[in-house]
This record gives sequence, C-alpha cells and structure tokens, in this order.
Amino acid sequence: MGGIGLRLGAVLVLVLLNGFFVAAEFALVAARRSKIDQMAAEGDGKARVVQGAQEHLDRYISGTQLGITLASLALGWIGEPALASLIDRGLGALGIVDHAAPGVSAAAHSGAAIAVAFAIITFLHIVLGELAPKSLALAAPEGVSRHIATPLILFSRLMKPFIAVLNGAGNAVLKPFGIRPVGEGEHVHSPEELRLLVMQARAHGTLDESDSAMLAGVFDFHEKKAYDVMRPRTEVVALDVDATEDEVWAVLRSERYSRYPVYRDTLDDVIGVFLAKDLWLRADDEAPFRLEDYLREPAYVPSTRAAERVLDDLRRTRAHLAVVLDEYGGTAGIVTMEDLIEEVIGDINDEYDQREREAVEMDGVLELAGSMSLVDVRSDYHLPIPDGDWTTLGGYTFSAIGRLPRVGDRAPFPGGELEVVAMDGRRVAAVRVHRAGAAAARTDGAARA
Repeated sequence: MGGIGLRLGAVLVLVLLNGFFVAAEFALVAARRSKIDQMAAEGDGKARVVQGAQEHLDRYISGTQLGITLASLALGWIGEPALASLIDRGLGALGIVDHAAPGVSAAAHSGAAIAVAFAIITFLHIVLGELAPKSLALAAPEGVSRHIATPLILFSRLMKPFIAVLNGAGNAVLKPFGIRPVGEGEHVHSPEELRLLVMQARAHGTLDESDSAMLAGVFDFHEKKAYDVMRPRTEVVALDVDATEDEVWAVLRSERYSRYPVYRDTLDDVIGVFLAKDLWLRADDEAPFRLEDYLREPAYVPSTRAAERVLDDLRRTRAHLAVVLDEYGGTAGIVTMEDLIEEVIGDINDEYDQREREAVEMDGVLELAGSMSLVDVRSDYHLPIPDGDWTTLGGYTFSAIGRLPRVGDRAPFPGGELEVVAMDGRRVAAVRVHRAGAAAARTDGAARA
C-alpha cells in the first residue's frame, strides 16, 4: 500500500507541475510589457526577471511546452497504473467485483479499473492541470508571471540542449514554407495595433474621449504631409512689401494674427515674415516706415514633406511659420506651429479665432468642412474617399463634379455621395454626407410606415 501511496503523491505533484507550466505559458504571453516595465522601474526585482523572460519569449515558451509534455507523459505512465490498482483493490474489498467468480478473468477486472482510472486522471489533468491554471494566468498575468519567471528560467536553462534541438527541428519544418522564426525582441505592436488598443481602451472606459482623441491624433499626424495641415493659398493673409504703415495697421486690426508672410509682386515670391509685435514696438519711432526693414528670414518646406518633419524643422530653426511650396516652386500655402500642434491635441481657439467647424452632425446627418484633410476623413468618419491629386474633402468633391460646383451638386464616392451645401467663392466650404446604406434604410423604413 505504501508504494501506491507514493505513486498517488507523484500523481498530485505531476498535475501541479503541468498546471505550473500552463500558467507560465499564458502569463508570459498575456502580461503587458508596459505594466511589467513600470513595475521594474519602481524597483520590483521579480518584474525585472519577467522582463528578461519576455525578451526571450520564444525560448521560454518552448520550455513551458517541454514541461507540459513531460508532465503529461509521466502522469499517464505513473498515475493511471497506480489509480487502476487502487480502484481494483477497492472494488474487490467492497465485494463489488469478485476476482474468484467463474468465467471472469483478472484481466477483465483490471480493464474496468483502468477505464475508471483513465477518467479520473483525465479529469484531474484537464481541470487542475489545464483550465484552472489558464484562467488564473489570464485573470492576473502580471502577478502570476512574477512568481513563475524564476523557476521557469531555471528549468529552461537545465533543459537548454533539448529545447535547442526541438526549436531547430520545428524551424526546419517551417523553412520549406517560407515561414521565418520570430527573432528575439520582435514582439512589438504596429501603429495599427496601437490604434486598435486605443479604440478598445476607449470602448471599455479606461480612456476618456479627449485622451483617446489626442492619441488618435498622434497616429494620424504620422501619416500626414505638409499639404494636409497647411492653410491653403486662398486663405493666406499676406502683406505686400510696399504696404504703408497705415495699410499694415489696418490688416493687423482686422485679422489679429501675430505673423504675416510678406511678398513682392505676387504671393509666389514670399521674401520674409513680419511679426505684428514689431509694429507695436515702433509706436514712438518717427523714422520713415519700411516694411522690408522688419522682415524675418522665412522658412520653406515642400508640400510633400511629412508633417512631423515640418514640426522638427520649425523647432530647430525656432520659427513659427513656414511657407509651403508646390512642385513648381510657387506658394501652395503656409503652415504654423499652431496648425501642427492642433493636428495632435485639437483646436486651440483664442478670442480672435473664427474658424469654421470641421464637422457637424444633427439628426443622423453629417456635414463636413471642405477643408478637412482626407487623412482625418478616413480615420475619423470611415469614408473611403479615393486617393488622387486632391488632399482635402473639398478638393475631391471639386474634382469628382468636374466643373465649378454649385450648392446642391453631388459627387459620388464608394459607399455614397457628397452633397455641396456651402461655397466660399470658388472653394467648396462644406459638404453633406449621404451614405448608400443609410439612404436604403430610410427608404425601407418609409415603405413599412
């Protein structure tokens, strides 16, 4: 009986070992690296061990798989015979099975005990060795990983030759299919995955709307060019270099900007930037006024330069305004530091701002500003506007209509139509979105009514 007791104790140990390796596998994979890094930065020594394990995740996951396999094989080898023998004796002692009954062989009695033992071992293996550890690891991956990392690393080092052989064999199987093994430290999130994580965090309430919008703005900013964020040429307020002091004062009082591009003859020849404060500072200066004397060196950027590089340029040169040039060297528009920052954190409105709202939604009807960047249109409103020579929603609408638009004109896009609802001279100021699915739903609803 003593031998059976030892084997039953071994069964319990093997089930727990199997559970340990299962918990280790799920905890290492599910543990958030950002959380582990934070814990390590706060001085948690166990978290630093987890960091090392996650840096070599492929190696230690192989270790957990080897441990699970060894524990499962040993459980079947030791546990099933021990339980079968104990059950067979118990059935005989209770008189349920008579080993001496005529026509009933000992092998038949053992077969019944084996079937019951197999069912018990399977139950223990699945519940205590698989499901419970997995649920625990997924419920608290960071906490579990702190406790399993050190013993798992020791086991993996002990079994390093076997793990290396098994990993090599597995990679050799995948090589003919062109599948490359993931290298150490390659388990990182792509920008698209990070954007999805932000959306999920907002949906679950762990990020409020303003924070999630700012983070989304960071990802969108990475995709934008200078022409996406610039103030187009038609909206640029500039000064002629030959303007008189009174003319400059008149512009300053009406526009209220702090900086103005200054041109000679045409806006395609911007020769400098004038700061409004310079005119205030010369209030007591009786010398003749020449605007050219107050000009600062202008910054120029091509319209195709990445917005984040433009921001770097302005910070490096300590400038707050850059002239955006088109492919022919003409002025396409201007971009300011404020424009770039607003792309990330949202509008910064002061008491003089009178900018049009980019989006208005009432009673399920969406109206968008024609000046809205197509990057924002696609990411914020999921409108599949095609790529082309246009960079704004108004530009696409103008091109799709094929002539100077009028209020009421419609431009098709994949999934619906854009209706022109406002014009500003020859510029499309606002459009109303008509989705094909929404129109069909309204028609169907009206028919049922």
